[in-house]
Amino acid sequence: MSTQAEQWHDILITDRDLALDVAGIPQQVTDRGTIAQDIKHMLMDTGLVVQLVGERSASQWQLAFNQIELQVEEDRRIIPGTVVIHRPEHNILYLTADTELGPVDVYIPMERP
Repeated sequence: MSTQAEQWHDILITDRDLALDVAGIPQQVTDRGTIAQDIKHMLMDTGLVVQLVGERSASQWQLAFNQIELQVEEDRRIIPGTVVIHRPEHNILYLTADTELGPVDVYIPMERP
């Protein structure tokens, strides 16, 4: 059980829509979940992920990964130098980073909107 008070709150977004409970009330996300959700939405909003759809150039991938790292590290909740990006499947990016609250994991679908 954590003794640290929750610092970050937001409404949970799933599949680009509000996640509702059985009563139709929006579900909440806190702390690391909020940070991960914010990172995912920020990266999708930048268009960097969409630019990589269909990209075959390794140098363009590396350039995009560097830009993504820089974007994520601008978030004051992220500990600089801890961002790691993997591409476990051709249509998914997996990003990890450390925060004062612990690690965050972000799965980013690579698809055209």
